[in-house]
Amino acid sequence: MQSRSEKKQASYPFLEITGELASGKSTLIQFLCKLSGRLHNHEGINPETSSDPAVSRSLEQVSNLPVIYLEGDTGTPYSYQTQKWLEESKVLYNGHAHRHRGIKNNNVDTLELPFRGALMFSQNASINASKEVLSRIIYIHFDLSHHTEAGRIAAKKIERYQTSDISNFTHHAITHENEILSLFEDRYEAHYTALSKVKGIQLSRIIHNHAQLLSLLDALSKLLHLPIDIKNQTAKYIVDIAIEREKSLQGENHMIDEFWHTYEFLASQSNVINHFPANKNCIAINLNQFYEVARAKRQSLPRINIIRRLLTLSKHYKFIENKSIKSIHSPVGSSKRIRCYIFQRPKDENDKENDNEMEVHS
Repeated sequence: MQSRSEKKQASYPFLEITGELASGKSTLIQFLCKLSGRLHNHEGINPETSSDPAVSRSLEQVSNLPVIYLEGDTGTPYSYQTQKWLEESKVLYNGHAHRHRGIKNNNVDTLELPFRGALMFSQNASINASKEVLSRIIYIHFDLSHHTEAGRIAAKKIERYQTSDISNFTHHAITHENEILSLFEDRYEAHYTALSKVKGIQLSRIIHNHAQLLSLLDALSKLLHLPIDIKNQTAKYIVDIAIEREKSLQGENHMIDEFWHTYEFLASQSNVINHFPANKNCIAINLNQFYEVARAKRQSLPRINIIRRLLTLSKHYKFIENKSIKSIHSPVGSSKRIRCYIFQRPKDENDKENDNEMEVHS
């Protein structure tokens, strides 16, 4: 059976919390778990090192409670395992089943348990994922800039709370369910309309996610009688992180960006990776040779099959076509051709190249 909010909203965003060492994110997450009635010191599971059945069962164990992926990104953002759990998380955004299982009987029955919780990522570094994944995430970063002695004392007080001391928050919220959901639904459209008019926010999913968050802030303010100044500061922060998320998604895909950073480094070391003359406005790259040179220089790159799909979306170096050309590095008189991805040089690079030529001629 679908819940009242699920019928109207159809999705719920993920929360990603990152932060510097000792910035306080673990203290906050454990406190939130205690509020929700989770076990003392519960902080989450690591999808990178857990088996698929273990991850699925963790997702299916709870309803209306958070499931935390802890330190999922272990510093190898292009590994198969990391990309696997990130991409598999997309279906949870809409409450779909994480895995479909066959039931052991003589029929063709399957078991598809829908996801009824909330998903949180907690790690030191921000997640590297596709734009489809990142657009589902509300991102918050913790640093040490606002740490004070008063804050340290407050954090120690929070750490001393036991689950039994504060888990009545869940009961308090549930007993006010109708009031909370009515306010949430009433405020959602107003927040959606307001966010859609904010300069720098265009993607409907970004607007939807952060309108939900603003609506929940209204409900939480009424539930806990938050001071108006704290509510206003929080609302402004939500708008700011919506703009930041939109900006990050409008930029280059992180894997393409990594590819071009590597290209610029290799090009500064050798001219063999560009198969067009240096004074042309285009760049020609043979991927197999490029990866061979990158490995020799100990450069880390995404898997080549992933890059093949993504390079056509390149923005800074605009993709033109993929075709066979005669390389400038081929021996004189050779008719051998090589298949390359062709890109337009950025204007600033063209200008720089022209300046260099003028200096040579002068």
